[in-house]
Amino acid sequence: MTLLSVLVAASNPVMARTCQPVVLSFGPAAPEAANVLFDVIEAGTEHVHRFWKHR
Repeated sequence: MTLLSVLVAASNPVMARTCQPVVLSFGPAAPEAANVLFDVIEAGTEHVHRFWKHR
């Protein structure tokens, strides 16, 4: 499941870099390249919105 913290990261590029160690602490590898990290954050944000849309 995508972390809800991705919503904070999506709102600010500085927070996106802060999100990387949080993601790493939960096990999955976080990409180091900025453009790839932003793609992952965008995908995570879409997943969170779809998951919580009807809850």
